[in-house]
Amino acid sequence: MSEHHDYDARPHPEPRETPSEWEILEIAVRELAIAKGLITADDHRRLLEGMDGASPALGAKVVARAWVDEGFKKRLLEDGSVAFELGIDNYDRTHLIVLENTPEVHNLVVCTLCSCYPRPILGLPPDWYKSPSYRSRAVRWPRVVLAEFGTVLAEGVSVHVHDSTADMRYLVMPMRPAGTEGWSEEQLAELVTRDTMIGVTVPRVRAERVLCLNRRRATDRSRPRWSVVSCSRLLGMAESAMERGGGGSRGGRGRSERDVRAARGLEPEARQRHVERGAAAAESLQHSAVRLPFRYFS
Repeated sequence: MSEHHDYDARPHPEPRETPSEWEILEIAVRELAIAKGLITADDHRRLLEGMDGASPALGAKVVARAWVDEGFKKRLLEDGSVAFELGIDNYDRTHLIVLENTPEVHNLVVCTLCSCYPRPILGLPPDWYKSPSYRSRAVRWPRVVLAEFGTVLAEGVSVHVHDSTADMRYLVMPMRPAGTEGWSEEQLAELVTRDTMIGVTVPRVRAERVLCLNRRRATDRSRPRWSVVSCSRLLGMAESAMERGGGGSRGGRGRSERDVRAARGLEPEARQRHVERGAAAAESLQHSAVRLPFRYFS
């Protein structure tokens, strides 16, 4: 038994979502402003383009410049609009205040009423920033909120919470990590993230940037030099150390020929300086490094 279905061959229009009340209001105001000559359609397009192009990378550029240029930093702390000298479009014309973190003071930004945020310099706010939980708890229990982001401050550090408003926004300038002397602005900007400029975290040097002392292979072997080792290589050395049980017994048993050559390459005093400098570097980087015997830093 066959059935015949008479389908309409005409194309059916795709279903359209009904615009919300706010979307209708935006369209009406925009078209009225264009009709009155207050703005042009191209002005509106460029505004949207600027909003879409804003991202935390712009704020990171400002912070990195302040880290390397004391004059710029001083002017920036006095007047946040100096940030827009770096080619950033302050399209919403709000007042920007830059807050500097110090060893004694840590700044945290929140908007208790809604989601006021320095969008021209950081882009769109994250969802957690707009959540009622963050907006209420950041003011009452800032240290608890910071700990949830992995930021545990010393007891002597004072936490200052700043409440953004419709016409005033805040940007946190985090402290420059130790061990980054001589870095370029581009390298420093990679350390600055959106969360560090809100104040919920602090910049950290990546594991790939862990600095270890390496003995100089030139004639002057008593002068160690800096080198960069990757996290995978560091873990590999740690695994080798554990497999050898800490280096074996006396006389170098259990150590490879490479370890023996590295140990013989420096005099005892130079080896001690080597170890002390390596420990100081790891501590200054505020990085949890694997503690290895000297011979495994190569």
